[in-house]
Amino acid sequence: MSKAGRTEKPTPKRKKEARKDGKIARSPEVSSWGLLFVLGYVGPYIFHYLTPYFLQMVYGWENLRASSLTAGLALNALFYGLRTFIYGTAIVAGVGFVVAFATTVGQSGVAINWKNVLPKTSRLSVIGNVKKVVSPNSLFELGKSILKLVITAGVGWMVVKSQVMTLASGQLSLSEAVTNTVNGSLALVRTLSLVGLALGIMDFFHQRYRLIQSLYMTKQEIKDEMREMDGDPLVKARIRRLQRQLSRSRMMAAVSEADVVVVNPTHYAVAIAYRPGTHGAPVVVAKGTGYVAQKIREVAESSSVPVVRDVVLARTLYAGCKVGTQIPATLFVAVAKLLAFVYQLSQMARYYETNHSTKLRDLPEDLLEKVSQMT
Repeated sequence: MSKAGRTEKPTPKRKKEARKDGKIARSPEVSSWGLLFVLGYVGPYIFHYLTPYFLQMVYGWENLRASSLTAGLALNALFYGLRTFIYGTAIVAGVGFVVAFATTVGQSGVAINWKNVLPKTSRLSVIGNVKKVVSPNSLFELGKSILKLVITAGVGWMVVKSQVMTLASGQLSLSEAVTNTVNGSLALVRTLSLVGLALGIMDFFHQRYRLIQSLYMTKQEIKDEMREMDGDPLVKARIRRLQRQLSRSRMMAAVSEADVVVVNPTHYAVAIAYRPGTHGAPVVVAKGTGYVAQKIREVAESSSVPVVRDVVLARTLYAGCKVGTQIPATLFVAVAKLLAFVYQLSQMARYYETNHSTKLRDLPEDLLEKVSQMT
């Protein structure tokens, strides 16, 4: 699909997949110029630290040349040489590792991509490699490299120009010329590395911008990803429907254990159970409207559970209680009077629907207001 259709920012999942595939914004120049920049400032201290070892190495070699060759002198010269080499290499390598690790993690975090490490046959394709060389991206990178070279060369010449003119004048002694050359070289390294590091950081942000642009998505890709993550809406709807059916089945089974079912008279039905030794207060074990209310009535009648018609109380219980919870304290009086009414019914009367009228003063005003808004 054309890039014109990719108008949506990449999602976190898209970025994560790209990272797994090795698509990471990273500028190698940050690490290389960063190392040179650090060595430009740390180098003199490293040289000062290694100077005694270097002098011992030179002294050992001079003794080897001035004296008759013996095994002891040869071993001493070898030891001093190896020690200086190992110390110098270890220090420089340690600094290089720290700088490389810091600059790499600073750009892209810790990311090891084995896909880029393992060999690929596609990399051996001559046609594919030629296309990469002559691609617009390669030409852009070439132009960018030339621009960087021009900038660094210009800055370098500005730094060493005065030093070269001073040395060419011949007015300095040998020691002054050496000192001037060392200081000039050090200033050149520091300045060039600073400029190169700045260019590398700019290149990193440019690489990150191009990477984000390449990961932009279409609206359809966003929808497909959401469907993949959250599941097909049709499947989710079916699962919710099955869950409701299962919950309703459990609720209907609890109706047979209820003490009373309050109805209004056909639209609402609420089943209440109360076990003094188990429940701290009466519990709503089932409730429903319409078809569900009718099923609650049928289960209650088949289980010999009294069905009491109380319009106001049925609607109030439906509005103010959830299935499986105890009734609120504000409804204790009304429900207690209802249960007392049911308990005093004769055994024969329990098989028939009876009427009960709850007084409005026994119901809380907030629930009555909520009931008045129900249709």
